[in-house]
Amino acid sequence: MGLLSKRETLTQNITYMAIMAAVNAIFSLIAALVPVVSLFLMIVLPLSSAIVFLFCKHRYYVIYAFATIALCLLVTIFDMSFTIFYVLPSLITGYLFGLFIKYRLHAIWIILITSIAQGLFSALTIPLINVLFEVNVIDTFKGIMQVTASTNVDIIIPTFLFFLALVQMVFSYIVVYFEINKFGYVINDEPLNTTLYSSIVIGWLVLIVPFAFFLPSGAYLLLALSFYFMFFLIFSHVAQRNKKTLIAFGVSLIVFLFLFAFLYPIVPDPLGLLLTGIYPLLVSLVCLANSLLFMLAHKDKIISTGKEK
Repeated sequence: MGLLSKRETLTQNITYMAIMAAVNAIFSLIAALVPVVSLFLMIVLPLSSAIVFLFCKHRYYVIYAFATIALCLLVTIFDMSFTIFYVLPSLITGYLFGLFIKYRLHAIWIILITSIAQGLFSALTIPLINVLFEVNVIDTFKGIMQVTASTNVDIIIPTFLFFLALVQMVFSYIVVYFEINKFGYVINDEPLNTTLYSSIVIGWLVLIVPFAFFLPSGAYLLLALSFYFMFFLIFSHVAQRNKKTLIAFGVSLIVFLFLFAFLYPIVPDPLGLLLTGIYPLLVSLVCLANSLLFMLAHKDKIISTGKEK
């Protein structure tokens, strides 16, 4: 029986969950011993939980969760912070990921909601780890990325946590996407309503302005969200092979680079990078213009057809 295959009997379910719990424990041990690789190992943790939810009986997931927590705490008894910071949130988001697939939530929302949940749960464990183990997870990340001396790095910490969570969930989605149809589940990846999602991007970007003055960390998080939706808009047009729109995206990129180079020296630190939001704005405007032109062309076609009749 393959790794990604449906488990039917109790024995198959328990055996499979035990294997996946052991895999999580091994990753936890490696990450605890070699912290520098923790960022890479954490990517697979939500995937293992999502796979268990999708390919095992759902009523046994609680057993898997408790077994994973117990094993991970046992093997990292000398440093349990990894288990609390990575494993616990991943068990929850892996479950949510599988649940959303089961109920056919659109891919854009599956990845986004689980990423936000993963980032939020991870953030909530930071003070707990600090109190229990006197380990500052944020300082650990700064050390790994060699940005300890930076004075403005704290502003992007929420965005960094969201980005890590996003990488985890995108990886999980890619793996599951290519296997899921074999086992009775269907990924909802219907074409996007580009008008709606372009408006959402513009909404995020508008909110950046007040946040930039009062809560810069929130502004950068909104910027990340706007880029997230922008990439889906671009991928949607790539899938449609709309050459004119793709060319417009390329021209927008050139315009953005010129504007960014001109405006960046003017904007005070640490807000300069918020100017990268110009590109999602341009992409959204291109999408809205494309939708408008399509609607007008469709309307003219209907009118012409009516006259011919």
